[in-house]
Amino acid sequence: MERLKTLDISLSEKLDRITNPNLLSSTQSKLLIRPKMETYSSPDWTKLWITRIKKNSRQSKFSRTADHFGLAQANNTILNKEGVSSLQQASYYGKVKIMKRLIREGADVNHEDWSGNTALLYAIQSNQPESVRILMQVKELAVSQKFGDRHETALIKAIKLGHTEIVKELCKRPEAILKQDIDGRTPLFHAVLKGNCEIVQTLLDIGGSEEDLIDYKGHNAIELAINIGEIGTVRTLLSYHNLEITQAIGQSLLILACYINDIEIVKSLLARKMPTHCVCNESQKTPIFIAYSLGFTEIVYQLLEVANAEILDHKSLEDDSILLMATRRNDQILVSKLLKKGANANIQAPFNITPLLVASEMGHDTIIKLLLQYEADLDFQDVQGESALMLAVANKHKNAIKVLLEYKPLTCIVNSRNKRAVDLTTNLDIKMMIEEYMFNTPEKQSPEFNIEVKRLVRQHSKRPSTVSNESIFKLLKSSAKYEYI
Repeated sequence: MERLKTLDISLSEKLDRITNPNLLSSTQSKLLIRPKMETYSSPDWTKLWITRIKKNSRQSKFSRTADHFGLAQANNTILNKEGVSSLQQASYYGKVKIMKRLIREGADVNHEDWSGNTALLYAIQSNQPESVRILMQVKELAVSQKFGDRHETALIKAIKLGHTEIVKELCKRPEAILKQDIDGRTPLFHAVLKGNCEIVQTLLDIGGSEEDLIDYKGHNAIELAINIGEIGTVRTLLSYHNLEITQAIGQSLLILACYINDIEIVKSLLARKMPTHCVCNESQKTPIFIAYSLGFTEIVYQLLEVANAEILDHKSLEDDSILLMATRRNDQILVSKLLKKGANANIQAPFNITPLLVASEMGHDTIIKLLLQYEADLDFQDVQGESALMLAVANKHKNAIKVLLEYKPLTCIVNSRNKRAVDLTTNLDIKMMIEEYMFNTPEKQSPEFNIEVKRLVRQHSKRPSTVSNESIFKLLKSSAKYEYI
């Protein structure tokens, strides 16, 4: 019974009795005699100590274990061959009462085990915010100390482990914030890469700047974060208006945001008045070209609001432009917006291909009309001598032919094979359409018209089926004053 009563004595009372043996009874003295530490310096003793702490979750049991092994008496007692102290073990397991007593008795908070770890690192490793809070109350605590080959501070280690509460506690000491690791990366740099928006916001609130986002090698944390997919922290940084973003970084971010279809980043950059005339060095593509080539229409319209003619007419490394691309896709809305913003309707791709030639070949009659309204060259020919009308006729696009004929194209021009538009089809409806146009057009006043009439008459006399009788009749009737025979 006496032994049970003795074990029930509180920790503080036991510690007082250890320091003053006169208060102890003979039985209690026998029970509380602490064996010398060297007899328990083996790994088995450490294992026994840790096992008992883990199994005895209640404070009373832990107090008995701690008191039995003399933790309160030996402030910097080396517990095992790794050089771990009592305070470090208590910090790791979050035993606040023992920590307070050890610190009060003069324990060294900066004691390092044989691996160079302190009590603060033990608390961070096991995510014990209360242990960190107790240690931070000690003025002598070296919060800015660097550890390991990477020269990382306790704050950087807490950030990399994602312990938000501990980070907030460490940030209360300004000297812990500005320290860099061996690569020149600050706590803010690591927080951005880690993707913890709450930690990033905390560091920004206490004075993070753009310089904190660049390491010794010139790597930018924002670009690295986008590349590894940590977009949330990038949004947090851009939404923080006190953080200055240089033009070079901003333009790189704009290109990256267009590649990953992040409209929020684009809006944030545009709100900062970031120029949009930047190009991707590898492909010479502008942000708006990149976004449209990937089908990100929302970003395209957002960039279009601030774009100018120079941006819209910029060609990629393949000599392609956004207007040519929109024409190929038959994107009538975008073509209309581009032309209204000042895009060049006659911009050329390789082989002298213009948007009008593309639209005519593909039969996009609405886009043909839009381009012609903005002064597209109706009779422009590509390297093979093909005009818009020739391409529309060759591909049998009747609606496109009708639209082109409304704008009075030349029918006498020939391609590299010495063929005119009317010679490129055997479709009688299309032939009649062109011949009727030739009858009604002012082109009949030119010398070429007389040649055309002669050709049609000769062709009709040899092969009547290839020319409509009505068209011949109209030509003969309207051209009586010309000597066509």
